Amino acid sequence: MKYIEKSTEPMSLTSIKGLSNKNVKITFDSLPENVLKNIVLALLQDQGFLCCYCQDSIDAATAYLTHFYPREFFKDEELNYSNMFLTCSHARSLPPKQQHCD
Repeated sequence: MKYIEKSTEPMSLTSIKGLSNKNVKITFDSLPENVLKNIVLALLQDQGFLCCYCQDSIDAATAYLTHFYPREFFKDEELNYSNMFLTCSHARSLPPKQQHCD
């Protein structure tokens, strides 16, 4: 994986994380579409429009948002911007043994 110097997280992500409390638990899966879009745009800029693994060109339509520390095992890291990266998605339709980058 290429080292990626992250910018500050998008303000929309910071704002929505601030809404989480004892009664309301914000999760990655419950993020509004506009917040996800802002995250993807920020990550594209941070990564120079390149897959974090293979360095192939990506854009908002071809990128797949992934977490370095998997969400299913690291729930406390699912909204951590520094744990989010974009990979290419062009191999996702291939059989598992031929997939790469995620």
